[in-house]
Amino acid sequence: MRDLPSQPAAIVASSWCNPRRRLDWKEAGSGAPEAFWTVSHLHPANTPPAPSTPPTTDAAPVDNVLLAAPSEPAPAPAEAVPVPRRSSCVPKPTPAIVAARETQAMEDAARTAGEDWATNTKCPCALMADDVFAFLASLSTAGSPLTDDYVPRHYGEAMRALTYASSVPVGKKVIGCKWVYANKYDADGNIVRRKARLVAKGFSQVHGEDFDETYAAVVRLESIRMTIAIAVQLGMHLWQVDFVSAYLNSVLSHMVYMQVPPGFRGGEGKVCLLLKTLYGMMQGGYDWWHTLDKAYIEFGYKPSRADTCIRSKLVGNECTITNTYTDDTLSASSCRESRLPVKTGKYCTAEMNGRDLDARRRGVSNTRVPKQEVRHNITKLGLGKSNLNTSTLEGYARAKEELVKCYEIKDMGELKYILGMRIDHDPQSGAFSLSQRTFLERFLERFGMQDCNPRPTPLPAGIRLLESQSPSTETERAFMEGKPYHEILGSLMWAQVATRSDLSYAVGVLARFQSNPGPAHWNALLHVVGYVKGTLDYRITYTRDTGSIKPVGYVDADYGGDFDTRRSTSGYVFMMANGPVSWSSKRQPTVALSTTEAEYMALTRGAQQALWMHNFLFEIDLSQNLPATLHVDSTSSISLAQSTKGHARAKHIDIHHHYVQKRVQDGDIQINHICSTENLADILTRPLPRVLHEHMVDLLRLK
Repeated sequence: MRDLPSQPAAIVASSWCNPRRRLDWKEAGSGAPEAFWTVSHLHPANTPPAPSTPPTTDAAPVDNVLLAAPSEPAPAPAEAVPVPRRSSCVPKPTPAIVAARETQAMEDAARTAGEDWATNTKCPCALMADDVFAFLASLSTAGSPLTDDYVPRHYGEAMRALTYASSVPVGKKVIGCKWVYANKYDADGNIVRRKARLVAKGFSQVHGEDFDETYAAVVRLESIRMTIAIAVQLGMHLWQVDFVSAYLNSVLSHMVYMQVPPGFRGGEGKVCLLLKTLYGMMQGGYDWWHTLDKAYIEFGYKPSRADTCIRSKLVGNECTITNTYTDDTLSASSCRESRLPVKTGKYCTAEMNGRDLDARRRGVSNTRVPKQEVRHNITKLGLGKSNLNTSTLEGYARAKEELVKCYEIKDMGELKYILGMRIDHDPQSGAFSLSQRTFLERFLERFGMQDCNPRPTPLPAGIRLLESQSPSTETERAFMEGKPYHEILGSLMWAQVATRSDLSYAVGVLARFQSNPGPAHWNALLHVVGYVKGTLDYRITYTRDTGSIKPVGYVDADYGGDFDTRRSTSGYVFMMANGPVSWSSKRQPTVALSTTEAEYMALTRGAQQALWMHNFLFEIDLSQNLPATLHVDSTSSISLAQSTKGHARAKHIDIHHHYVQKRVQDGDIQINHICSTENLADILTRPLPRVLHEHMVDLLRLK
């Protein structure tokens, strides 16, 4: 280690310092009287030096601090401190360090180009006021940039959402903030723009003082798929908008103080009083969701009880269904080609008033209304044979105009890409397809598996994965150390809940061992990755036909497939517009004593999902005839659900599993027998041989 100069040293940390960086001791030049600290990107895994010695290359990370220079030279140590032996190995930069270097390079380039967010060349309009209450009183003056409708778009404008206070109330906590950078991708995986966002360090907020609620609802993925299937079947127009800086549209319900943003000059010795919600705050999502919900209600939209992020509006012949996932909105609106089918049959469940309506919405009643009365209600709502066109504007154009009145939105046009899913539209046939090829290609590249060998099935047929295969020796622990088991599994999990129902069983099984995976589990995970490599083009396709939008379900279960607990796995899949819209593969909560009991418990889960989907359609004024249809390949479970004849063999079954029996008796559920080789849910309960697996994929229309 180089001898340190005895002259005073100026110790400076950049306000843009990344927490993962550390400080290197470097002299300003040969023979220079002073020495400086400079920021460098080195591996953070080092230990801090002893307090009695000047900092060395092993200094701890420094995060946005300013240390005063010592007034006198530090005295020389009484005894020479032995220098620890350093490894000669050159550490490989971690992905975080590489990202930090890219971020710093981006900052330098933006600063050189004179961009506002990096240089703050535009003078911020924040009012410097020592008295917070005087500043708040100024908000009512005309021409003030701080209004409830104001949304900052870049660094200079973001400062307008801040005001400064020279003092903070006693006991009030001041939270920190940081800049976060992100890339925005299109459907082909190309970077379309880069974002710089000021994020508050909400983890330091105090519950009860700085925030109360944190939950913010987002639309369910199965609701998105159902909306697309409905739009395909009824010929509705699918479109998408993005709310600009969504969180900054909501007003804070608590008084929150924050440190001055890094890189901002002019607020030394002061703190910020936030007037708008920032990303990263504990209550940010909650405030934005309630703000948007109130706006939709004012526009005349009706929130769904089946999914609170689904809202529908029916005005004359204009029908719009919206799906909101934080700041992304997917909507289906009527257009000139739209046509809603007329319900047929002797009875229908579409009574529009009274106690029966409330009971039907709760899913506990099957009120049957004569066909003539139902047809009258449909005509009154504008859902009859006539096309859903308008004499002025299309439904989607009117919906966009309403949003523009209150918020700044980015019109994304026709639906093409949302939540990592690419949506392709065939104008000739009206079909829509959902795929995640771009996401999966980036996933393979991230983990260096883009050249792995393709596999024909997610898991080998007959594979047994056990808890006893977790690491038990030092060799196995060393083998698993550093393996990205959780990261790979998490990426696969997002794929299986979005578009890849064929991965559901494999991902569910491997997730059971994520607390302590072993080599056998790792090899099985690599097998799934190989299957993904060979099936990148798999997609869900929804096509229009002459049928209705009524969902059709398939239910199945294995028997004792989990060899550790001997519990069975339930699976169901529901089809609409010739494509899967909802699926699940889940281990049952209790041990089944027979295949009949396992299938019976699976039927209960399938019945719950079927009625939820019917309630979903009812809430958006597209109710379908009951009973809901389920297909299963077990005749004994069908007999048990239709009658109590086998009571002696079923008396031990928990009472909540008899839910399906009551629903069948009420006429809400109809169970049909189907051949095992045609049961689509079979792929969700066990690893299948190659031929049978490909047959199920064909039935699901994933190719």
